[in-house]
Amino acid sequence: ILVASNAAIGGPATASAFAGSLVKGNSNDSAKRRKYLMYAGTFWGIIGYAFGTGIGVKLTQLLMSTGPNR
Repeated sequence: ILVASNAAIGGPATASAFAGSLVKGNSNDSAKRRKYLMYAGTFWGIIGYAFGTGIGVKLTQLLMSTGPNR
């Protein structure tokens, strides 16, 4: 849940960095890092950018076509 929240707020770059810092257990062993969370955070952050951009463009077009200047 933490990585998903980070991806939603900060985007893929911060989600990947955050997920890369998480380790399994109490060890700092790099082999125990949860790399799969890095991929998931990056993927969903990019998906969020894609949907957010599309929605933002469509909303802007809608507002521009129904605004007071039309």
